[in-house]
Amino acid sequence: YPALILSTEWGAPVETYAALAEDLASHGYLVFGIDHPGGSGVVIYPDGSEPEHDPIRIVPDEANNIEWALDIAYVASWLQGAPSADAARVCVDERAVPNVHRALGALDSGRIAALGHSFGGAAAVRADAESAAIVASADLDGALIGDATRLAASARTMVLLSPGHSELDSSIDEFFDAAGPASHRLTIEGTLHSNFGDNSWLYARVLTVYPDLTREGYQLGSIDPQRSHAIVTSYLRAFFASALDGTPSLLLDGPSPEYPEVMFGD
Repeated sequence: YPALILSTEWGAPVETYAALAEDLASHGYLVFGIDHPGGSGVVIYPDGSEPEHDPIRIVPDEANNIEWALDIAYVASWLQGAPSADAARVCVDERAVPNVHRALGALDSGRIAALGHSFGGAAAVRADAESAAIVASADLDGALIGDATRLAASARTMVLLSPGHSELDSSIDEFFDAAGPASHRLTIEGTLHSNFGDNSWLYARVLTVYPDLTREGYQLGSIDPQRSHAIVTSYLRAFFASALDGTPSLLLDGPSPEYPEVMFGD
């Protein structure tokens, strides 16, 4: 099976991407989610200890994005090099070891890609550009951090954007001015920044704590949660099937009547 390494937006635990991960796993991908010690929420190691970071001093800058990309690259290299039986022993729940062992034993170490949302999307692209273990990446509404032109020369990437993203960020334009034809830029009408994870479904629960929070305040657009999930997962699967397996998809060739909300290019 091919593997996907999933990174999060700044401050978000990986569990808030469960629907995305489960969909990809149900289509034959082994999905490995990362809670980065420097910035993706509370992290507790298997021995009960915590990272020695002061959360107030951690900022989402390029230095930290480099660290996130190194986390992704490390996981990819670890998956390539660790025997599945040894790797499975890192499980916190010993009951899961046999299942994890079987899953890792079926991993194709030559087909590893990365994806992420927001800050994690930038880290996924950077890891793709800088790690030989990662052969493709997807960025969900994340501004690229650092030299976007340099990253474009080495990464094979799909970027899924909300309509207002490019008004605030020039890095995507810089990336695609230099990117090759194997990279794709798509915009999904009706989305805002939080429509790319599970927040559409979590919003109702958040309202029980913050009853005055609007959808826009939670960075959710007008699109139906089921619809945005279907679009994001369909295009991710099409891209990774093309990048990892060489399977062509009409979805990547241009606008589709099945998904009129999706626009190509600028």
